[in-house]
Amino acid sequence: MISKEERQEVLNPIISKLDKSKPQQDKKLQNLLKIIDFHCPQEKLVIFCERYPTASYLEETIKLLKPFLRIFSTIEKNKDTKYQPKTLNKVEKAIEKFAPIANNTSPNGEDTYDVFITTDNYGIGVNMQDASVVVNYDIAWTPIEPIQRAGRILRLWDDFRTVRIYTFIPILTETKELQDEFVDIGKRWDKLMQRHEESRKITDLPVLTSDDNQLINMPNFASDTKVKKGILNLQQAEDKDVYPYYQHTRKLHFHRDYGEKLESDLVSALNYSGESILIYILLKHKDDYKILVYDQQKENLRSPSPEHILNLIECTPETEVALVEANIVEELADIAIRKWCDQNQIAEEEVSRECTLYLKPYGENSLKKLLRYERPDESEPAD
Repeated sequence: MISKEERQEVLNPIISKLDKSKPQQDKKLQNLLKIIDFHCPQEKLVIFCERYPTASYLEETIKLLKPFLRIFSTIEKNKDTKYQPKTLNKVEKAIEKFAPIANNTSPNGEDTYDVFITTDNYGIGVNMQDASVVVNYDIAWTPIEPIQRAGRILRLWDDFRTVRIYTFIPILTETKELQDEFVDIGKRWDKLMQRHEESRKITDLPVLTSDDNQLINMPNFASDTKVKKGILNLQQAEDKDVYPYYQHTRKLHFHRDYGEKLESDLVSALNYSGESILIYILLKHKDDYKILVYDQQKENLRSPSPEHILNLIECTPETEVALVEANIVEELADIAIRKWCDQNQIAEEEVSRECTLYLKPYGENSLKKLLRYERPDESEPAD
């Protein structure tokens, strides 16, 4: 809307004021330092920021004011004073030092970190439960980020403990200079709280509050399921005591070496207790495996649960092979693969078939019915 020169004219006084400002004048930073003093070094903290310069600023300032603490930030300044994320290798090593117990590394009291500063780049999929404090230095845009941030430390631990989550929220001051900006951020906070209350219908766990403090007893949010502590021997347990998925896993464990030696593109047929002809196919697309179950009668692909599929294809070396013509199995497999490729807009040449199993209902012993499958233009073969 305006030229660079006009923008610079407005920004220069603000930049000059920021350059002259001291950490003691930064009220937000001072409140963060109070939190750090209250918890460190007995407890570890994870601090989440929205912007790269904020993360770098916090690292430099906290190191300056709290030289006895060990600080790590996922953001750094390069030679051109531009902010950029540190390499994944550096960050992963730092996470192991910051949370050695959670990441199964050897803890070393001297070679660790007390405070870990990051953006939402590391707000998911990272184990940091060695820490017991999360600070939302900047508020998020959606309710999922605070939940993901809290999830870095809300994980299994070997003892009862208190976990604290701090969130900095904007409040209006008498300063007219920044009132408009605070109003905008305040509206953003109000929207975030509304969305958070909606998301609680699914997540059930509050990680934000409009109150100054909110005490949550985690067991109150657990299900009513009672768990008895003890050792379960899968080999001796009765089938009714073991979840079916683990029954299959147990069998796989005993035959893993044999299974790994099998070649690709195995084709077989199995009698089963269903009512319609199915074909099970294991496809490989790039480095990903896809499971297809095609219903010949309904002409559709199904996506059953892993447990259902394992129950469906379960057999032993002694299981009798069903009587089916090989070309019928191939034709049905081709139809299923073609249908899947069309649905996912993938060329058939890009997939490979790892395994095919024709599932034939019990009682389908008439060779005539099998030979008539998918051959409407051919005359009925003689008995």
